[in-house]
Formats: sequence, C-alpha cells, structure tokens
Amino acid sequence: MLATLPLIALEYQEGFDGDDVYIAVGEGTSKVGETRPVQKEASAKQAARIIAEARFADACIAPKSAGGHCREMTADLKEVMSLGRGAKVVGSECIEEAGSPGMLHCRVALKFTRKNLKTICAKLQEEGGQFCP
Repeated sequence: MLATLPLIALEYQEGFDGDDVYIAVGEGTSKVGETRPVQKEASAKQAARIIAEARFADACIAPKSAGGHCREMTADLKEVMSLGRGAKVVGSECIEEAGSPGMLHCRVALKFTRKNLKTICAKLQEEGGQFCP
C-alpha cells in the first residue's frame, strides 16, 4: 500500500514497504529571519522531519476510531513511539520557497524500521482509544 509522492525532483514511496519498514515524507519551511543558508536548510529540514514523524504516528498509532476509553501505555506502543528518534533519512531536497524570497522549502523522507512493524501498527490501531493524562 505504497503511495508515490514526488520529492521535488525525486520520488519516494510513502507507506509500508514489506512488513518491517515504513517510509514517511514531510515538508517544512525555514524560519522567518534566518539569513545563513546552513541555518535555513537546517530549520526547514527539521520542520519536515517533524511532519514526517507525525505522518508515521498517524499511520501507525492513531486509532481507526477514536473510541471513548483511555489507551494504556503498552510495550509495543512505547517502542513504536520511540522509533522517530532512530528513523533514518533516506532522502531530502530543498528549494527556494516560491513567493517568499529568502525562505527555503524542504522535503524529507524518513525510514522507520522494526521487525513486524506492519503487524504491530495494525494491532495498535485496532486497540484504539485516546491518550489520557
């Protein structure tokens, strides 16, 4: 169930790639006021990575139906939530933001890997519920 998303000049497949890998793509724009090219690229890529991590969470952790019960913090849930820190950047590109001189727009593709990830994500979605304090 992979969907092709253009990554400015490249294409990446977003979704599960087999049972152990999920590819997520995010887009971000540099912060206003940054003047150094390195700073602009870093902030745009950081924003894109945050969006890609959120897309992974939506695909893997978000329940299919909201439900009214509180979700317990299981070992699977803890592990999947921590995958964002270890996600590998498999592609990134940046271009000048159209209509906003001096701003940089980047897309980042992240690869989340864990044995049986697809099965674990399906299980987490079926459990449903909401996070409660």
